[in-house]
Amino acid sequence: MKIYRAYKFRMYPTQEQQSKLNQFMGTSRFIYNLFLDKKNKLYEEKQENYSLKEMKKDILKIYTDYEWLKDVDSTLLRTALEDLDRAFINFFEKRASHPKFKRKSNHDTYKTFAIKSSYKGNNYSNIKVDLKDRTIKLPKIDK
Repeated sequence: MKIYRAYKFRMYPTQEQQSKLNQFMGTSRFIYNLFLDKKNKLYEEKQENYSLKEMKKDILKIYTDYEWLKDVDSTLLRTALEDLDRAFINFFEKRASHPKFKRKSNHDTYKTFAIKSSYKGNNYSNIKVDLKDRTIKLPKIDK
């Protein structure tokens, strides 16, 4: 049986890293709001649902319109869409109100997840945690 674990860390980033993190949080908010708007408009016009699968396909088309999306971690784009989909599921199951547009605040967050793979006996991961040096390497953020 596999055991999956989640870890929560307190980080002390440099100014440059903080700038990148702010960019990531802003991008996550932008994607969430953009697709919330699209989802609302599609429902108003055609009474159709904009599924998570369709949103993930359409995010590839958005890369051409917004070149700066290539500067951020791709997993945060997917997690923003998954958060939006979860918000609508909670709304339709009457556990929450209709999803609202996100706005900038002091408590902005973004989520990413580890992508692990192995090639020719070597294990690779996009997130590296060094417990000895007490450092974390996140995707698209330099040391």
